[in-house]
Amino acid sequence: MTTVVVLATSHPNLVWYVALVVLTAAMAAGSVWMLRVWNDVKGETVETSDDPDELLRPLAEAFASGQMSEEEYQRIKRSIGRGSDAGRAPPAGPKPGRGAGSTEARP
Repeated sequence: MTTVVVLATSHPNLVWYVALVVLTAAMAAGSVWMLRVWNDVKGETVETSDDPDELLRPLAEAFASGQMSEEEYQRIKRSIGRGSDAGRAPPAGPKPGRGAGSTEARP
């Protein structure tokens, strides 16, 4: 405690800077907390899902109502399917652009 008193008396501006840093940190943390509470009260919490069926449900409804073409629906369905395979090993074989006749420099 005596160290704080010594620093405060030897550097009078230090008290103001410390108070400014503490106040700024409190306002930043309070703003994040306030935004979370506000969104929770309004019911706007964002829930993420990795389940492909749950991700495709709104798209299937749009496709069924005629708002989306079959080609677009199939393309998105394949894209979501590839995203769910992210934990698996990549397929074996040469990478595109790295074949025998490629002039691309290797890292």
